Amino acid sequence: MDTDFTVNVIAHELVLAKDCPMHGGDKQGTFPKDIKATVQYGKNLQALVVALNTVGAVSVNRTHEILSSVFNIPLATGTIKNMVTRCAGLLSDTYEKIRKRMIALGLIHCDETGTRVDGKTWWVHNASDALFTFLSINPKRGWLGMNDAGILPKFHGITVHDCWGSYWKYSDCLHAICCAHLLRELNGMEENHPEQTWVKEFKNLLLEMKRIHYRNPQVKSVVVRKRPKY
Repeated sequence: MDTDFTVNVIAHELVLAKDCPMHGGDKQGTFPKDIKATVQYGKNLQALVVALNTVGAVSVNRTHEILSSVFNIPLATGTIKNMVTRCAGLLSDTYEKIRKRMIALGLIHCDETGTRVDGKTWWVHNASDALFTFLSINPKRGWLGMNDAGILPKFHGITVHDCWGSYWKYSDCLHAICCAHLLRELNGMEENHPEQTWVKEFKNLLLEMKRIHYRNPQVKSVVVRKRPKY
């Protein structure tokens, strides 16, 4: 289905009425409250820019190219950056509410993954439950990056994570190992070390535990207090 895009340009002018016949004196109109610059862009375009650059993970330069070639709107890269920055500022209260919710929960899931920032590897740190997700980005993957996110240093519930060593440095909370990560590691061992027969048995045990849990949700997951010693 073909979709037509229309770019609307609206010009606002202040009209001065001399000697108003109804109220007397000179009367002049005013600009709408959201008009604060000589030239500015509408909310739909700003929403598209933010969606491309954040949800779509499209770089600033590439966003500029798309807007120029598809919509014939040669938006400057600095303007794109400013739109995203303003949107982030408007969400700061919501962002903080989610962070505080994570700290107050009894159980959260944590993980981290790499991303590219200005050609360098940074790390996105995640804390979530079934309803909310808190994301922060930091040049450090480990303990320093987790501390800057501001959740785990204040968290006292159960945190579910993989075996990345930095998580075990937080002693004021309980730790649970993510079974999905364990299964991934076990699959790798089974493929690369078939002589390790215990791996398949361990996988079957984890999967059976999962089946029992879904049949009987009252059965709780096993939680460990400290990092196990091997």
